[in-house]
Amino acid sequence: MEKISILLRRCQDEAVVKVFPISAVTKGQLGKEPVDVASVKIAGAAALSEDGKSVMDIKLYEKMMKEAAKQGLPVFAHCEEKALAPDGVINAGAKAEELGLPGIPDAVEDIIAARDIFLAGETGARLHLCHCSTKASVAMVLLAKRLGYKVTAEACPHHFVLCDEDIPCDDGNYKMNPPLRSKEDMVAIREGVKQGIIDCISTDHAPHSEDEKSNGFRNSPFGIVGLETAFALSYTTLCHEGGMKLSELIRRMSTNPAKIIGYNGGSITPGKPADLTVCSLDKWTIDRNAFVSKGHNSPFHGHEVYGRVLRTFVNGKQVYQNPDLDMMF
Repeated sequence: MEKISILLRRCQDEAVVKVFPISAVTKGQLGKEPVDVASVKIAGAAALSEDGKSVMDIKLYEKMMKEAAKQGLPVFAHCEEKALAPDGVINAGAKAEELGLPGIPDAVEDIIAARDIFLAGETGARLHLCHCSTKASVAMVLLAKRLGYKVTAEACPHHFVLCDEDIPCDDGNYKMNPPLRSKEDMVAIREGVKQGIIDCISTDHAPHSEDEKSNGFRNSPFGIVGLETAFALSYTTLCHEGGMKLSELIRRMSTNPAKIIGYNGGSITPGKPADLTVCSLDKWTIDRNAFVSKGHNSPFHGHEVYGRVLRTFVNGKQVYQNPDLDMMF
């Protein structure tokens, strides 16, 4: 609780964007001792999550979901049955076999997603599935919604733009968790986002240095820079090429995420905070060397895309301007 309070105080003084802390489900993320949900809510937590792992003690997780429902906090779930692929670094399939790498099957995600969905149905908790990557996850989220469960879900651009067939070689820039899945999974995620089964588009932004990511799949860390390219990849794939309305993309990237965490924002409406992004829909080429982020690890270097962020405003104050803006107009 104290860490949340300290973080929020620092953000008031130092942050140029709004920060919504998420509390761990268990103390130290060790999966053994539950946090005091009422206390972390009072401290300012927007949700509960074990972040990059799942709570494997199902009775403990059931108890925490009941408490989260009682306190009105959503539970964000990273769904991974690690025991099925403890050494996996890439999607299980032909590409893993070609490169001689240990694979991560879809079941790693699907088993925990199913478990968490049914626990949410039983407890009344608001469950949010993070970075869905498999066709079964899309199907289960659709089932959950039809059953009336309080379940929402998100997907990342890399999971609906790329698949494991796009991995050219043993390149650590393509290593992420969940991994790039099969083409069938990629298409299912893309359609799930377009149809609104998947409520949100997130980034799973995980920057690393070039040195860290230059050691192939086995020895590079998981993670991808997501913030720099999220809008461009989403607009290009879903709208420019996929026929989805821009208003629906805004719903996935802004309106729906705000609703899920209970933030009074996410739309241009009188009375809402003036948190705005100004974009161009022109074509440009992704250059990882021009990223503002300290991390430049991206498999999208050199990709031609449409949609570029020009300015960002928080509470009506400009906090970012594209360095190329003057040359673009």
